[in-house]
Amino acid sequence: MNLAFASSFFPASDFETIAARAKEFGFDGVELAGTVREPVSAGANVFLTDPAKVSRAFEKAGVEIACLDGSVFYTGVKQRDAESAQELKQTVSIAKSLHCRLVTVRVGQGAVGRSAMATAVGLGDWLLPLGDWAADHGAMLVVKNGSAIRTARQMWSVLDRLRHPAIACCWDVVAGTSAGEGPLVSVPVLNSKIQYAHIPPPASDEADIPVRKFLTRLQGIGYSGYVTITPGPEVSRSSPETALPEAATRLRSWLASPAERKPAHKKFVVAK
Repeated sequence: MNLAFASSFFPASDFETIAARAKEFGFDGVELAGTVREPVSAGANVFLTDPAKVSRAFEKAGVEIACLDGSVFYTGVKQRDAESAQELKQTVSIAKSLHCRLVTVRVGQGAVGRSAMATAVGLGDWLLPLGDWAADHGAMLVVKNGSAIRTARQMWSVLDRLRHPAIACCWDVVAGTSAGEGPLVSVPVLNSKIQYAHIPPPASDEADIPVRKFLTRLQGIGYSGYVTITPGPEVSRSSPETALPEAATRLRSWLASPAERKPAHKKFVVAK
């Protein structure tokens, strides 16, 4: 299992700085976050930068680009979703240039008056041709839970109906817990459909978010992808420069095998 953090922890930093910090803090990768529709010039915005330059920065640091999040939403509103489809294609094209395989897709509240089931069906119909586009570009779309698609069963229904090799799930443990569903339910239900994961900065007492149980369940299904830390309340109490290295150390200790965690037993010789 690999660890990453979202670049949104450092909104004013350039790519070289973000990549260097990831290496220094003990992370395997970084999720690059930006917006296609309203790009800003401050800090690291992959949509305004030469992809070759971005790739070189991460290659030099020995850190992967774990995922590209272009803040593309499915809304259930036909005209807006047509624009979102073009934004998603642009994001996929940039991801290919960055040698990044995963691209996130978000789901909004859905059109007013539509049921959750209608939103799920509409999402699937919208995603299917985009999955073909992603596959042609060597990418995978990972749909993030939240808003209209809140539970593992709802997510499973969307993905199982499509059964597309380039469409999977990004499971956010905070959103799942907020919907009243813990990892003991969500991970077994989705199983291999989970190809990416979001967690908050882990607290030593796990607070109200069962991050450690989530990791244990992911290990149980043989998950070997990225677990990415996204900004949460914990960061407000300490800076990312402090919170992220501590988080990496804590997560590594939780992920270590029992043999790696336990000290070696001393051999006692009984005197005769």
